[in-house]
Amino acid sequence: MEDGAALVASLGEGLRSGCQAAPGQVAYAFVGGDGRVRESVTRGELAQQVQRLAHWLAGQGQPGDRVLLALPAGLDFARAFWACMVAGRVAVPIPAPEATRLRHAGPRIEGVVMDCDAQLVLTTDALLAAAQELVDTAALGRATWKALPQASALPPVPAATTFHSIATRSRSIS
Repeated sequence: MEDGAALVASLGEGLRSGCQAAPGQVAYAFVGGDGRVRESVTRGELAQQVQRLAHWLAGQGQPGDRVLLALPAGLDFARAFWACMVAGRVAVPIPAPEATRLRHAGPRIEGVVMDCDAQLVLTTDALLAAAQELVDTAALGRATWKALPQASALPPVPAATTFHSIATRSRSIS
């Protein structure tokens, strides 16, 4: 059985090779209740967005850190998950609570943060605002809470940067 670091590296490599092989192919499509595609992303677009987010994540904490993903199902979740893999972080997905139920979800989130020793919680702007208003985020463990940035709002990654170099840079920070 592979160790965690090797598995993360191989997942990131698998994403990279798949995206390079068929950049125009749809990687993810999220369908609404009416059966219509609400949002989709090609493999090439996904690779670029994941690379930007992974580069940003490499500056957040240390390799091997647990990152709690409190995000609704959708492309943001997929991007954040893959960015964790590429940046050498361990993604810990949880169902994103509704902002109105956050006060009741606090103990569950605190338990997950403490159990997995999460260093970072990535969530939506709306949930972050609700958490800051309704819940003492300091009481939810030592994890830093941040809204997942939009990949398009992040600076471009230098041309010579690859998925592998992001993970290597991330490891050299520690």
